[in-house]
Amino acid sequence: MILAQPQRIEAKLGETAAFSVRASGKGALRYQWRFNGARIIGSTSANLALSNITASDEGEYTVEITDDAGTVLSNSARLLLFRDSDGDGLGDGFERGVGRYELVSGSFTWGEAKADAEKRGGHLATIVSQTEWDSIVAVMGDFYARLSIWLGGTDAVTEGSWKWITGEPWGYTRWPSGEPDNLGDQDYVLAIGNGLWNDYAPSLRAHYLLELGFYTDPNKPDTDGDGFNDGIEYEAGSIPTDSSSRPLPKIIAQPQSVNVIAGSAFTLAVSANGYGSLTYQWRRNGVAITGATAATFSLSNAQHANAGVYDVVLRNASGTRTSAPALIRITPVLEVERLNNGFVAIQLLDSWALGWVVETSADLKTWQRLGAMTYADGLGVFLDAAAVGKPQRFYRVVSP
Repeated sequence: MILAQPQRIEAKLGETAAFSVRASGKGALRYQWRFNGARIIGSTSANLALSNITASDEGEYTVEITDDAGTVLSNSARLLLFRDSDGDGLGDGFERGVGRYELVSGSFTWGEAKADAEKRGGHLATIVSQTEWDSIVAVMGDFYARLSIWLGGTDAVTEGSWKWITGEPWGYTRWPSGEPDNLGDQDYVLAIGNGLWNDYAPSLRAHYLLELGFYTDPNKPDTDGDGFNDGIEYEAGSIPTDSSSRPLPKIIAQPQSVNVIAGSAFTLAVSANGYGSLTYQWRRNGVAITGATAATFSLSNAQHANAGVYDVVLRNASGTRTSAPALIRITPVLEVERLNNGFVAIQLLDSWALGWVVETSADLKTWQRLGAMTYADGLGVFLDAAAVGKPQRFYRVVSP
């Protein structure tokens, strides 16, 4: 029995295209891949990889699977060469769904399916039109047969007000007569075995349909007419079928946490695609830093007061996006000097040194408190008079 059929692939000339099949049966399984009906010599495993593809590789691929009970033939999976009719950077096949949908088999609650889909870089499938449904079926066949499959629709917020989790317009449905019946917590869309939908409780365990990006028109570079082509919206993560959803700034490289020696300098930087004019505002502990409005933020002579959590808010015409936080830790500089009178002077080069405690040890194991530092001229200072006549003595300073 074939558990997972080979899927259509869209690839560019020179790339590698990989088909796979998953099956179970009686005894050892034997495989034979075919191209346009003809056997591919040597292709006798569950996977078929075509390297450095050319125009002659475009066509239909199937695989025969034989076990002790007999032979079955898989569904046909087409290899499409990349074509971009509307010039938006997305292949026609991809816009129609090739490589964008995947049936993820398993035992997922709705919440688990949603989280798993997002972890894979996509979302629970949202089906907004008959055209999209037909495209999914054309790409994947009758994937819903004999299976229960979670989709990305819910009315959990307001009973009877169904929404797609992506924010796409809700309109197209495949409810059978009498559904959804909105019983109890049946607030989530499940595709059932006949291709229709039903509302179920989130605790039900089922497979789910993964979608990467959104269904778009391969003949329109800007499906929703918002001024951003579909390729840009796909890269930015906005919805190319909703004109109210426009690309927010996309952060390419986040600012990084830094450990800084007190008195030295540090620089934070962010790299982003603004999809138009882009502005920056750096913040420390959530408070805007005056004048910090560039892609980098630098500070010389960093002190304890400069430690904290930094981020940057990026803004374009569509809205804002906030970077990941970067933690700045300030490490004080400790200087120890024996004076001519035999005393030892301990200095902490940090403006917050007042109240820090000096401890001493002869063996770096047992520590004895000496006292608290005083503060003068930007330094924490402590004089150890007990060091007279003691050639070796270790010190450390501990924050209060």
